[in-house]
Amino acid sequence: MIIDLKYLPRKTIIQLFNEVFDQLPTVLAEVAPNGWEQGPYYPLFHFSREEELLQTILHHVTKTQYEQRFGTLKHHYSGEVHAADVDLETLLRNLDFQYQPRPSSPEKELCSLFVDALRIIANGGKFTRKEDPFFYEVNPPVVHTAAKIVARDKGIIADKPYSLPIIPWEKRVLITEANLIPLMRYLFRALPKTDFHWEYIDYEALEFIEFYHAHQAGEVDDSTPYYTSKENFKLGITGSPNLNDYFEEADKELPHNAVVAYDDVFGAWPKGFPINKDDYLEWYKKLNSSK
Repeated sequence: MIIDLKYLPRKTIIQLFNEVFDQLPTVLAEVAPNGWEQGPYYPLFHFSREEELLQTILHHVTKTQYEQRFGTLKHHYSGEVHAADVDLETLLRNLDFQYQPRPSSPEKELCSLFVDALRIIANGGKFTRKEDPFFYEVNPPVVHTAAKIVARDKGIIADKPYSLPIIPWEKRVLITEANLIPLMRYLFRALPKTDFHWEYIDYEALEFIEFYHAHQAGEVDDSTPYYTSKENFKLGITGSPNLNDYFEEADKELPHNAVVAYDDVFGAWPKGFPINKDDYLEWYKKLNSSK
C-alpha cells in the first residue's frame, strides 16, 4: 500500500503556491508583526555580526594553517593577512573585519520558506486522492522550481536569473527549530482547492517494526543497549524491543508540526493520527510481501 508512491504533480504544487503567494502581505503581518528583521525567520537567511566574524576567522585560520604546512597559497587577495608564519593570536590581532548586513527580501525569503514548509508536510505524511491507490510525495527540486515560477509570474522576483534566497548550509540546522506551523496552515487552507488530501504517516514506527522483527530473528547485535522509554534511558534501565511498549510511548509524544497545523485549520486530526499498531503491522506485512 505505502510502496505505491508517485510525486505530487507540479501543476498541483503551482496551484498551492499561487494561493499562498497571493497572501504574502497577510502572512508577513502575521509572522513578523514588528518587521521582517525582528521576526523569527530573518536569522535563517542572514548572519549576525558575531556569526560573520566567526566565519571570517575560520576563513583566515583555514588558509593560515594550510600555508604553514604547504607554503604560500596561489590565490591571495589584497587585504588578507599573509600568514605563512603567523600564529592564531597574531592573526586575530591583525584581522581586518567590517560587518555590513546584507539587505533582506522579505517576500522572496518567505517564498523560499514555503518550500521548506511544504517539504516538512510531505515528510510527515503523504498526499492522497479520492479513489486513487497511490500515495504522493514531493520532489524537492520540483517544489523549488515551482516556487520560482510562481514568484516570477507574480513579479516577486523580476531579475534574471530567476532565483529565490537559499538558507545557507550553516543555518540549515535552524530549520528544525524554526516554527513553520504558521506557513503550513496557509498551505493546508489551500489544499482543498486541489483534488488532494493529506494523511499522517509515522515512518519511525515502520522502521521500529523492521528493527523489532530483525531483533526477534537474531539479526541485531545484542551488545547495543535498548531502552523501552525515555524515562528508562534516563534511569539506565535496558530492555528488549516490544511492539506494545513502543506504540504506548508513541502515544505520549507531541504530534508532528504538520499534524498541529492540520488540526488548526480543519479542527480535527488528519487520517492516520494517532497511529494504530494494527494498521502499521498490516503495512509492514504488505511491504515485505512484495520483497
